[in-house]
Amino acid sequence: MFGKKIPSLRRIFQMWLLLFVFASFCITFGLSYLFQTRAAQNTATRQAALHLDYMGNQVNIIEDDLKDLKKDLSDGLIEKAKIFAVLLKYNPSLLHNKKFLRDWSEDAGIKEISIVGKKGVVIEAFPKEFIGTDFNKYDLMHPYLPLIDKKDGVYVEDLRTSYNQNGSVNSLVQFVGVSRLDAPGVIQMGYSAERYANALKTAVADVLADDYVLGKHGFVIVSKDGKIISAGRKELKGLTLADSVWKFVKDMPENTLALKTIDGLPVFLVTRSVNGHLLTAVMPKSDVYAYRNMILSWAALVYILLLTIVYIFLSALLERVVVRGIKKTNTTLEKITRGDLNEKVRVRSNLEFVSLSNGINAMVDALKKAIAEAAARLDKELEFAREIQRATLPNVFPPYPNRNEFDIFASMTAAKEVGGDFYDFFLLGHGGSHVGIVIADVSGKGIPAALFMMSAKTLIKNLSETGMPPAEVFYHANQKLCENNEAGMFVTAFMGILELKTGKFTYVNAGHNPPLIKRADGGFERMTLKPGFMLGAMDSFVYQQEEIFLNGGDTVFLYTDGVTEAQNSRGQLFGDDRLNDLLNKNTDKAPKELLTSVHEAVAGYVAGAEQSDDLTMLALSYNPKTVTVPAEIENLDEVMSFVSGMLQKASATPEVIAKTNIVLDEVFTNICSYAYAPAKGTATVRCAVGGTPAFVSLEFRDSGKPFNPLKKEDPDITADLEDREIGNLGIFMVKQIMDSVEYEYKDGQNVLTLIKYLETTPSSED
Repeated sequence: MFGKKIPSLRRIFQMWLLLFVFASFCITFGLSYLFQTRAAQNTATRQAALHLDYMGNQVNIIEDDLKDLKKDLSDGLIEKAKIFAVLLKYNPSLLHNKKFLRDWSEDAGIKEISIVGKKGVVIEAFPKEFIGTDFNKYDLMHPYLPLIDKKDGVYVEDLRTSYNQNGSVNSLVQFVGVSRLDAPGVIQMGYSAERYANALKTAVADVLADDYVLGKHGFVIVSKDGKIISAGRKELKGLTLADSVWKFVKDMPENTLALKTIDGLPVFLVTRSVNGHLLTAVMPKSDVYAYRNMILSWAALVYILLLTIVYIFLSALLERVVVRGIKKTNTTLEKITRGDLNEKVRVRSNLEFVSLSNGINAMVDALKKAIAEAAARLDKELEFAREIQRATLPNVFPPYPNRNEFDIFASMTAAKEVGGDFYDFFLLGHGGSHVGIVIADVSGKGIPAALFMMSAKTLIKNLSETGMPPAEVFYHANQKLCENNEAGMFVTAFMGILELKTGKFTYVNAGHNPPLIKRADGGFERMTLKPGFMLGAMDSFVYQQEEIFLNGGDTVFLYTDGVTEAQNSRGQLFGDDRLNDLLNKNTDKAPKELLTSVHEAVAGYVAGAEQSDDLTMLALSYNPKTVTVPAEIENLDEVMSFVSGMLQKASATPEVIAKTNIVLDEVFTNICSYAYAPAKGTATVRCAVGGTPAFVSLEFRDSGKPFNPLKKEDPDITADLEDREIGNLGIFMVKQIMDSVEYEYKDGQNVLTLIKYLETTPSSED
């Protein structure tokens, strides 16, 4: 596992200084930005207020002028009405003089004259169509009625619009009324306020904001009664606020700066109401912040320059005062860590380094003494641990001199005095009918790995001896290894169990290197394994086992990654391909010679380089004999001779040999007669002899028609000879002679397996 790269003191100081400089710049620039932004907004607010003050004054002047004009017109009309009342008082005959009314109206600029009687009805008028109008019927005329009984009453009606009979606007008119002096009643006069209307049309407020520039690109909007009457942008003039994008200005708080987006352009707005007019100052955001942006640009350059100078100065100061002394100290410490404990630190640039140098030198002196004492003690402890580890591994070969069904050899060379690899093999089942093999690699090296190795090895062997299949052995071993595994250690492992009678090899893998297998007629190739998790890494993991069948001469080669990951002086690995090529050059060798060849090849490859990992190997060869002949009767003698020879070597009794020949005759004859008929084929007979108690295992294979002889019912041997059915006596006899008979159809072949326990004769050695 690679360690994390640690930065130097100078790099750490520079990083923190750079962070400080950057933070200082951000804070300073941020405060400047905040202050300048607020100043720009305040300036914009004051500027808008000044312009709105000017606009408001202009609006007030215009409104005052219009009010004065309106008052002058009203006063003149009242004066004319009073004069007319005096004329009627002294000349009552003028009341119904049509010509006088017409001429007087034209001379006085009067549009309408209505003379109302004491009942509120017009008794005379110009134009005459108003005669007979009853003021009592019209709400608009009710204010005139109180003047009937007064002597000096006056009523002034506000300006209003008159309409033609078709509903179109006629003109702006104003009416006044005075009490009659000649009799109870009212004199109402009205005139067309064309002068006032013309004054409204030419009022300066309508053009007040036209072409008026606020700042660089700002402008002013003047609206009245919800309608824009003047604006710095001509296209806005005449728009109704409620139907435009400017409708929100009606609800804005006055004299307050607000940021809005109009037609995609951000603008600042300030509004003010003056004499019935709504004035709105519009300033683009870019105008408001233009001066701020210029100030901040120059400020940023100044800040960067100043902070860069500070950064360079402080970095140089650190280098001169601190880093140089640390480099000198580290140079000396490197020599010390390489083993030169006679080196001394001599840095005297300041008081702190003097104290540090003295402390390091004193510590090195103490370390030299402690190392010498510890080395002697550790040598004794490691030697003891090495002897314990060696004693836990089977190291006597051949381990089972009286067993010839298999051959096994294993070796382990630790990378240090003690290692984390281990191997194991042991006989299982009744009479040693099975042999189990294990190879494993514990994470780490040294004493901790060795202790974890011993625990794992003991668990696996003890669980295997209970009769559990390999998958269950690994499951329970994993559960135990996970308990109280505070060090977080784990072990990769492979385990296989070979059934010596049949050659069935059942195996399970826990994250270990895939073994290589050599068939008797081929070379080594890597076994296909189902994935499995390491032991001790995760509890409750369920392992899956697999099985294959070994034939006579097949070899299984197990190893740890110390073989393939052995490195030469250039750091190059021995590798899987080199291992495969080496094994395939030694396919004819027994397990011991095979492992010796691999060990010598690895040692030659590393050429004296330090061993980086434990190097552990185990090889198992299965040695039952096999003969394959054409399925023809004339080959029966060859098959019998093959099997009898093996039985004689095992000291089988003549009776057992004779019974075995009877079985060979029956089974081989049936294969020749029925398996391929009428075609031709071959028959393979595999014979394994060994075990305690000794046994002979016979396996017959043919590729003929599927046929299970065990499905045939046994004949009734208690019946009279003449009543017995013909057939089935041969297979019945085979079942009576052999201790076990099994059949399966596998891979397109009939497989009949027969086992017979031997009755051997005493040998000269016995």
